Amino acid sequence: MRKHLENTGRLLVAQALRTEASDRSVDEIWSAVV
Repeated sequence: MRKHLENTGRLLVAQALRTEASDRSVDEIWSAVV
């Protein structure tokens, strides 16, 4: 369940930024958020 929430969180962050960020960038942003 936690894995699902993390994946959803990353997706929402990427959509909110509306960028073509790489997975690495999304991970960096997600780490900052958490």
